[in-house]
Amino acid sequence: MKNRTKLIRAIPTLLATLALLALAGCGNVGSSSGSGPSAGDDSGGGGPTITVGSKNFTEQYVLGELYAQALDANGFNAETKLDLGSSAIADKALQNGQIDMYPEYTGTALVEIFKQMEQPDTPQATYQEAKKAYADRDPANTMLEPAPFNNTYGIFVRREVAEEYNLQTLADLAEASGDITFVCFSEFLKRPDGVPNMQKNYEGLKFGEVKIVNSIDLPGRTARRGRRRRGLHHRQPARLRRARGDGGSEEHLALLLSRTRCQKQRP
Repeated sequence: MKNRTKLIRAIPTLLATLALLALAGCGNVGSSSGSGPSAGDDSGGGGPTITVGSKNFTEQYVLGELYAQALDANGFNAETKLDLGSSAIADKALQNGQIDMYPEYTGTALVEIFKQMEQPDTPQATYQEAKKAYADRDPANTMLEPAPFNNTYGIFVRREVAEEYNLQTLADLAEASGDITFVCFSEFLKRPDGVPNMQKNYEGLKFGEVKIVNSIDLPGRTARRGRRRRGLHHRQPARLRRARGDGGSEEHLALLLSRTRCQKQRP
């Protein structure tokens, strides 16, 4: 409930920013002179139409719908294009005008979008670096102030399996990994700070079998059904710790706004 309250408190910042952009006639907020998917469609609340996107897992569905409902409640016309796919796919949709905004994580943006493997030391530094990277590219995007909201990947295992293999650390997991079925999201299997980084830091970590799921509770349910299963799960609230030897870094949730229509409408 505490994090939910903080996220709701962050919404007025979003609404104030969008209101200013709407008054200025730019910011890709659905004005009739725009070129995006919602241009000229002012049905609903009477204000500009904004298309909210999301990536392809449960937390993102909830966030996308939350922001859309907040916009609707404050006079905007919100449309949703949820379940777009990975960060790269959502970013492409933002860049080409299919969506006007989507929630992204600051550290994920640096790794997945800008291919920056070295992470800043603090959450604020991570945000500032991601914000600058979006602002400097062409077409540019605006990363709004982050919500005081973060999450983490946590690895869990059935109790009887942990006892059988005496699993207490990732080093223990690496030693037993050949006998373990690992269940995770497709993105975590490939992203540099996911499984590849675990393998880099824990010698011999190679799972006997890997199963891919993309619904937030499926790793848990799959792990509970199987005997020798280890799963990847989101925990909230928590500090995001990357699987690195130095203990990792933290990241926060922030909304990305497209500037495409703003640029096209400027003289």
